[in-house]
Amino acid sequence: MENNKRVILAKAGDWDMWIATVRIRASNLQVWNIVTPDAEEKPQRLVEPERPSTTAIHTARAGGNIEAVKSTMEIYNLDKEVYKIDLANFERQAKALSDLTTFLQDTISAHNITYLKNVEPHLWDILRALKKRLAPSDTAQKYEVIYAYRKMCKGPGNQNIETWLDEWDRVYTEALNIDLPEVKGNRPMEDFLMAVESKDPHFTSTYMMKLEDGEINDIYTLAERFRHRLRLKAIYQPNKSTTHTAFAAEATNTATNTATASKLDASKSDTSKSEASKSKASYKGNKKDKPDCLYGWKHFYNECYYLNETTRPSSWSPNAETQARVDEAMKEPKVKKFVEISLQRSRDFQAKKSNDNDNNKAREAHPSFSAAVSRGSYSTGTKTSIYDSWILDSGSDTHLCNKSMENRYKQQRLAKPGDTVASGTQVLPIHSYGTIIVSAKGPNGNITIELLDVVYVPEYLTNLVSMHWFAAKGVYHDARNSRLE
Repeated sequence: MENNKRVILAKAGDWDMWIATVRIRASNLQVWNIVTPDAEEKPQRLVEPERPSTTAIHTARAGGNIEAVKSTMEIYNLDKEVYKIDLANFERQAKALSDLTTFLQDTISAHNITYLKNVEPHLWDILRALKKRLAPSDTAQKYEVIYAYRKMCKGPGNQNIETWLDEWDRVYTEALNIDLPEVKGNRPMEDFLMAVESKDPHFTSTYMMKLEDGEINDIYTLAERFRHRLRLKAIYQPNKSTTHTAFAAEATNTATNTATASKLDASKSDTSKSEASKSKASYKGNKKDKPDCLYGWKHFYNECYYLNETTRPSSWSPNAETQARVDEAMKEPKVKKFVEISLQRSRDFQAKKSNDNDNNKAREAHPSFSAAVSRGSYSTGTKTSIYDSWILDSGSDTHLCNKSMENRYKQQRLAKPGDTVASGTQVLPIHSYGTIIVSAKGPNGNITIELLDVVYVPEYLTNLVSMHWFAAKGVYHDARNSRLE
């Protein structure tokens, strides 16, 4: 059970955690000062203390001087007591170093042992050799922490929220340890609140105000209060899930190794329906999660007619009393600032959404269309192996290609961490999503087809086209004539 909790030094990214556990163990054994790799000079080896000699006593007795014998006996007894203490300390340190050596052997991966073949069997030499090989430079470590922190600021997304919170604590602590400017002052607390806004906008709006008032000045306290709120919500809303699946993939037919992946953005109408469906799913029954507006109603600021002019119906007219309450609230600088931030985030989102729709229109104007291609109607070349062939799959709800199509494939966006597809008993990571243009046989000869949102999995055993999306566009495969209709 203990081994399952140990940090294994397998790669450079493990060094900081691993050396921290070594330092803690060595400090508990009171030997860190003689093994620390930070010491530039090699500590002296342990030397077993020498037993005190009785020669002086024998000499005094031979001389017949009783006083001399008595004096040398007292000195000998004193030296003997010191020897016992030194011997006990030596044996303790020797055992501690032996235990620490065993710990290192158990926590260093086999391929890293090769770096120790020509190293002296002194723990200082061993740790110095590993540090030289695996410890990141200060610059590299700084950039790694910056990257990790910026990634955390994007929010938990589809990750388990508890896992994300634990990772936030770890990354923030690392950022503190290297004195990263990004975690100075109130900035980490502002970053945290904006990161969790999608999970609990009411919490973000409430604690942003508290932060402005100086009621919160510790990120750990803020994170713990968010955890506490999640626990309360789980108790009082047990049927509401706090996690969502962004991408699901599983084998639906082990004989043909079909994959299930995110659905193809086939056309503008499909996209609009999908976005409308997602919007309904996101907000259904979640009124309690929406923040209080400036005049008491529960909705987001971008939905408020008083704050966001772009949402107002042409026939709308404000209530004088409500307008006065809003104007009064907006006189408070921190309230005005937070409202402006929220509205700007909404405008940015709408702009991105508009660009996506423009891209969809451009796709529709292209003479190509989203379709599936069967193995019989298209192949990459003269090879007949399944690896570089296309298979028309009735069980797949997306198009998928492997490395054999890398020259045709055009990447549009990278996959998120955790996006996978199943291939038999294997689970393979998705590299990215993009498009691919292929040729196929149609009713009136060859046609050009652009497959959209193609899942790119370099290691997948074949290339799949989805009969589901093929049929959804009213296009079918004529097996008799090996063509598309």
